[in-house]
Amino acid sequence: MTVDLLVVDADLKRRRGLGELARRRGLRVCESDAAVEGVLLAREAKPAWVILDLKQPHGMEGHLATALIRRAAGPRAKLLVVGARDDASRQRALAAGADGAFDQLDPEALLNSIASPIDALAGARRISPSDLMRER
Repeated sequence: MTVDLLVVDADLKRRRGLGELARRRGLRVCESDAAVEGVLLAREAKPAWVILDLKQPHGMEGHLATALIRRAAGPRAKLLVVGARDDASRQRALAAGADGAFDQLDPEALLNSIASPIDALAGARRISPSDLMRER
């Protein structure tokens, strides 16, 4: 089984909201509320994109989850982490294998960047942090 997007976030409203937006755009989505399950799903589903909330209330620390999901999803997956509130957290997330680390993401901007399953799988589109930051 392969999916276009894996969302790992304990916040049900945020996780389901992003998943629903992606499905409406034709993306195949897999969701998890816990990092441990996210690692297993990444290994099984080989997603093109992963969005991981660093705040993981179910036992696994977010930066460790980043490293394990990176290993499980493989090098072609684009791994974005949310909840990196300061430079030190962002640097740890990037060192653990994230392709981007942000305080917050704008779901619409993210999904516009993914655009289509073919582009996502090919890695044809590049995103920049400024594209994904919410206006404050």
